[in-house]
Amino acid sequence: FEAIEEAGADVSLKLCGLHTLDSCRIEKAFRHFGHDITDEDNVMEAGLGFAVKTAKGDFLGRDAVLRKKETGLDRRLLQFRLKDTQPLLFHNEA
Repeated sequence: FEAIEEAGADVSLKLCGLHTLDSCRIEKAFRHFGHDITDEDNVMEAGLGFAVKTAKGDFLGRDAVLRKKETGLDRRLLQFRLKDTQPLLFHNEA
C-alpha cells in the first residue's frame, strides 16, 4: 500500500471510499449484482445481452434469452446523464 501511495504522490493520488468507487462504477455503466440487478432480471433487460452468446451452445437460461429476443423487452435498465451542474442529494448529505 505504501509503495502505491508513494508512486502516486507525483500525480496527487488521493484515497477514496466505497461511495467513490460506486460512483465510478455507475459512470462506467457497470452493473452491480444485488444492487442494480438480481437473479430475477433477464440479461437482455439488464443491458447485458452483449455478454451472452446464444450461438455457442446450450446453457442454463438460453431458452429464456432467445424468447426475450423474439418477444421484445418488457422493461430495460437505462442510464442517462444529467446536464444540471447542481449535485443531486438523495440521502443525508446536506
